[in-house]
Amino acid sequence: MRRSIMTERLDRRGRHVHREYGVDPLERTRVDEAMTRQVQTIPASTPLTAIPESWFGAQQQHRAFAVVHVDGRYVGMLDIHTLANPAPTAQLAGDLFAHATPVSALPDETCRMAALRMATHRLERLPVLADHQSQRLVGIVSRSDLVKPLQAQQDEEDIRERLLVWRRHAS
Repeated sequence: MRRSIMTERLDRRGRHVHREYGVDPLERTRVDEAMTRQVQTIPASTPLTAIPESWFGAQQQHRAFAVVHVDGRYVGMLDIHTLANPAPTAQLAGDLFAHATPVSALPDETCRMAALRMATHRLERLPVLADHQSQRLVGIVSRSDLVKPLQAQQDEEDIRERLLVWRRHAS
């Protein structure tokens, strides 16, 4: 089908349609459906001298780690670049983010909102907080997590196309 029902109706009414309308999988997927729940964190009280070997050494599993207080409150996202250029007065992991206002997502937001926030702030990952008051970390949504809804839609389309082809041959 060259055009959807919606664009056909608009076209018949004399409206020029620049592109097809469609359902955006990022708009219909909530952050809590796509986020990674098992988050490796760095305690805010960890001395900066202990971090490179323990988290960014030969056994490094992730490119960045969330820094949290003992009660689970999110402080900031620590990557190797932030660690390489600490503030002169910083002694602990939490000190690196003393004046920063963290950019975050909430579980009930759409993945589209999270993707736009990541693009606006040029981030690779967003912490997901339970709510703005508690600042409790419940997950992380990364760019690779945001690809999952798109991949699921593509898989659905592939299956539908295979079924249509199979039905035509079976008739």
